[in-house]
Amino acid sequence: MILAGDFNRHHPMWDDESDDRLFTPRALEDAGKLIELLADLNLKMALPKGQPTLEHMVTKRFSCPDNIWCTEDIYDQVIHCEVDPSLRLPVTDHFPIATYMTLPQERVTAKVSYNFRAVDWEDFQENLAICLLKIPPPQQLQSEEQFQEAAENLTVVIQDTIRTRVPENRLCPFSKRWWNNNLSQQKTLLKKLSRLAYRFRALPNHDTHTELWAARNKYSEAILDAKRQHWEDFLENAAEQDLWTANRYLREPMGDRGKSHIPTLKVVNEGANGLIQEVNTNKGKAKALVHLFFPKKPDVSRTPDNYEYPDPLPPPPPITLEQIEHQIKRLSPFKACGPDGIPNVVLQKCLRQLLDHLVHLLRGVFTLRTYFPGWREFTTAVLRKPGKPNYKVPKAY
Repeated sequence: MILAGDFNRHHPMWDDESDDRLFTPRALEDAGKLIELLADLNLKMALPKGQPTLEHMVTKRFSCPDNIWCTEDIYDQVIHCEVDPSLRLPVTDHFPIATYMTLPQERVTAKVSYNFRAVDWEDFQENLAICLLKIPPPQQLQSEEQFQEAAENLTVVIQDTIRTRVPENRLCPFSKRWWNNNLSQQKTLLKKLSRLAYRFRALPNHDTHTELWAARNKYSEAILDAKRQHWEDFLENAAEQDLWTANRYLREPMGDRGKSHIPTLKVVNEGANGLIQEVNTNKGKAKALVHLFFPKKPDVSRTPDNYEYPDPLPPPPPITLEQIEHQIKRLSPFKACGPDGIPNVVLQKCLRQLLDHLVHLLRGVFTLRTYFPGWREFTTAVLRKPGKPNYKVPKAY
């Protein structure tokens, strides 16, 4: 167990012993309750004594209200625990505490994503044309086996060309759309001054403290200006669809900027006389939502036995090259692609190379009455319905 936070308690056990102003009888009494709790749980202090974790905004005095406590087994795995003033954010009075531990942690391999906006399409088309020569040429498909093989070959060729010719995205989970090089330079300077000011904290009149506060104020104002300018540029260059996005940004309530998650869901267990069951695993939540989004076919048909169906429609005429070209040009180029990883922009940019293959495949769907399994796979994005009072109910998604 690790107990970390702002305890707002002062005691010679972790504060500077020479700072008598902190050790009032009331403060020592309140700290005693915390010490009793730590003794009952057998917790050890990971942060070395006397490292200030707060600088008062007005008085500029330092104190240690924050701390890290660990059980003995965890304490033995702490490499070091220290205050890192370089990570302190603007307009804050607390210093971050960096704790390094040797805990075994499984790493999740991030899924590779590609930047289709930075593709050399001439090079892409040339390589795709070369790869297409390695598979059978486009021809009328006579059997389902031939259809499946042709669809699989075309999919693999496009995917291989994407892997070799499209640059990968190097996204950072902490990246900001409004960030710029000027902010990076100011942040580097602020980190340097923060470390120096923390080193000279015993000298309140040192020039470093004045330089630090000036740099912090300048950095904070620069962040606000960058956000404001990015928003104004977005509105000025907004297309019709972007205006709906801007409207959604304005109407949504303010949050903590974190990713929303699905809390523990409460579902009705049909096999337990309708009792409410709590689902807290990802697999269980997905199963509950799938059951809601894609209900099972009813066991008994509601259609009357003697229902007279209308005459069936005549078979559609063969699909033409012009129809395929018209529909592909209408697609939104950079929409999120499905599990096969092939976005619409690839079909649009390489239409000349792919058109003959596509026309035989789409005609084969109707003539052979079959379908490619890869085209049946899709990704369902679960979104919250806005304004619902309780998001523990699957119907709120």
